[in-house]
Amino acid sequence: MALQYLDPDTIITAGSELDLVHEGSSIAYVSEGSQVRVKMLVEGMMLPSGNDAAYALAVAGGRDLSNNPNMDRATAINVFVSEMNEQARRLGMINSQFKNPDGIDSTGHYSTVKDLITLSNAVRSSELIMECAATAKLEVQLLSGQTITWLNSNYLLHENSDFYTPNCIGLKTGSTENAGKCVITLFQQDDGSYLLIGVLGSSTDEQRFADTLILYNKFG
Repeated sequence: MALQYLDPDTIITAGSELDLVHEGSSIAYVSEGSQVRVKMLVEGMMLPSGNDAAYALAVAGGRDLSNNPNMDRATAINVFVSEMNEQARRLGMINSQFKNPDGIDSTGHYSTVKDLITLSNAVRSSELIMECAATAKLEVQLLSGQTITWLNSNYLLHENSDFYTPNCIGLKTGSTENAGKCVITLFQQDDGSYLLIGVLGSSTDEQRFADTLILYNKFG
């Protein structure tokens, strides 16, 4: 959604919104005061599942939506999340509701595998998101000088992984205490068609990928 309002080359200075990232969250190692392009924040969300990148984008996106660059962080985040819910409804995600920009467990925050598949189909039209989703490893340098290596949390993309599958081209992992270990996987078949598989509620990282491959071998 952020890419609908923010140009990928727009430079954002990460602010105090990073304080809102929950302890134990997966992060992209964006620090307060770091200058990063929108494109890099999207990469930081898609590869290492950076909740810090999600909050930085939400504040920038909320301020842009409101045409108020000085809007406080909490209001900007609320504006952004409200628009997330509006767009979800327009996509037909009738069994989803978002309470934050990073997916952390929160009262009233929920989705379903059907809705996540609907969302996955929608984001296939984004060249940048799909490029990120298929990238196993990326070395980046922030405008403020720091060099960071981001590893994709999707084991199916890594050639040195027991779960590596050449036909996998994404899409996104997710983990919370209530949701368990989850992954939505996109495969491109040899005939050019696509297969989306959703696995939610696994107990371990390995189990979600093992179950994905069981389904892929059955239906692929």
